[in-house]
Amino acid sequence: MVRWLLDVFLFLSQNMVLTFIAGCFLALLLNVFFRNREPLYIFIQKHGRLIGVSWGLGCFAVFLGVGVWYLLLPGFAGEVEPMVSAVSWLVQQGQPLYHDLDAADRYSVLYGPSVYLTNGLFLEILGPSLFSAKLASFLGAVFSLVFFYAALARRKVDTTALWVTGFVTLYYWMQGFAVYLVRPDSLTLFSISFGLFAVVKTRRTIGCLALAVVIGFVVNLKIHAGLYCLPILGILIDRWGWRAGLLTLGGAFLVVLAPFALYPQVSLATYLLWLSSALKHGLSTSTLLLTGRYVVFLLLPLAVFQVAGLWPRNLLVQHRNFVLFLVIAVPLSILFSSKPGAGLVHVLPLVPAVMYLVGLILRKMGPELKRVPLNRKGAGLVFAWLLALILVGSIKEYQSIRSVQVNTRESEEVVVDLQEIMVRYDYLKIAMACGGEAANFRKTWLRPLLVFQDNPLFLDPISVMDSCKSGRELSDKTVDAMVEGRVDLWLVPRLHAPFEKKSWYPPHRPIFPEEFIRQFHENFTLAGHSRYFDFWFWDGLEESQRQGKPSVGIEELVSATLEEDFSSEL
Repeated sequence: MVRWLLDVFLFLSQNMVLTFIAGCFLALLLNVFFRNREPLYIFIQKHGRLIGVSWGLGCFAVFLGVGVWYLLLPGFAGEVEPMVSAVSWLVQQGQPLYHDLDAADRYSVLYGPSVYLTNGLFLEILGPSLFSAKLASFLGAVFSLVFFYAALARRKVDTTALWVTGFVTLYYWMQGFAVYLVRPDSLTLFSISFGLFAVVKTRRTIGCLALAVVIGFVVNLKIHAGLYCLPILGILIDRWGWRAGLLTLGGAFLVVLAPFALYPQVSLATYLLWLSSALKHGLSTSTLLLTGRYVVFLLLPLAVFQVAGLWPRNLLVQHRNFVLFLVIAVPLSILFSSKPGAGLVHVLPLVPAVMYLVGLILRKMGPELKRVPLNRKGAGLVFAWLLALILVGSIKEYQSIRSVQVNTRESEEVVVDLQEIMVRYDYLKIAMACGGEAANFRKTWLRPLLVFQDNPLFLDPISVMDSCKSGRELSDKTVDAMVEGRVDLWLVPRLHAPFEKKSWYPPHRPIFPEEFIRQFHENFTLAGHSRYFDFWFWDGLEESQRQGKPSVGIEELVSATLEEDFSSEL
């Protein structure tokens, strides 16, 4: 019985539209059962403030708790996080963010400079670690909710704003775990919410400057991300006119160019080359159904409020550019989400703008709801939407947390293993090679720990995979650098073939060519292992260099680390 019930909840969480329909039938049954009693919505009217405060603060507390839990977790939950973390540190050390397309190194991807410079700043200030690598994304996710609430609230404790902020939290969770990951997504959400707050709550000059910075920043997160700012730009135009909007766009253009002008290691020309290469990725229809369902459910409350008679008559007149630009942004976001490797994260930044419109509707209709009873059909639709949102959002987040727990269950032991390897072979240049899929590939997600200790990144599988999708194989310079000993010691997941990795993109071919793997085996020899990794040494090393320092345990490792830190402080 319990298993059957759990299966039903899992099915409902994966079919949000069907969940809404099921909620409508449940609301219909409740209306029949309570036809001679006080309706539920009257109870909410009487106790709405207490419910709203408890709801909003409860959702935020859980959201914050999950974020802190992941921040302190000794591992990564996503495959892109290691690349972003490692490259962010390399850029802080002066290495180029975008290398040439035929360079020996292969670690660049399509993300703009904002994500690397932001994460790199935290790594530089706090010191390179998994904690500091995750901190920017954690703060971005949390403060996206804070600024959204501040944009909508009219007082310190605003019931309507708390209700809607809770809705935003659940829509974040419906996507999965991406809002917490070291990717551009949380920084994008923070930027959108901050821009919304600045345009709604500040004066003309500050609002225009803030939105210009926001647009420039998000365009340098992902090249297409400026479209998520269109609804916020519409609000600005509604408030201060088209001239203010054009000046804001002019300022945003200067902000876009700023990183390329201020940082010599960030090349605009090379970045444009990578973007042009990415055009060969094309588009795919495989994700359209998934993103389409999410967007339909995101827009569902607007349709529900229309049927329920909650749309204020003058709302479209007062916010015509906001609504118009939102209508433009939605289909464009769905289009960009059809890029191979994209998906729901490309429609997630629509949440703040859509939910702000929902908040405006509730705000304007609030006084009337106290005087005019809500019709039963409207009450049923609102109930069905809330039920579906709570079920799908909470179950999705629970599933995501459980998945992260499973995927990182060995992370702490892998961290200790890598630390011991780096102490034992601290005189060698160490890098990590992928070997195998699934759990074996996840062991390589902690490779930034090597880079944080000044070891080379050289080849990142995510970059190699994207390059293969663009039709660019590894260059001859890459093979030459490997043969010449750019890396002294490659760590490969135990009992797996080095550089064994298939592309996520159809037709899922190996991302490392046979010639590269052949050259690797001719120039590197398997000569040792740790608990989680095999040691492949460059043949140009002397035998004594392969022996390493005497093996150390965790207690000796911690003691040596503390002594080194103390000596550096003196």
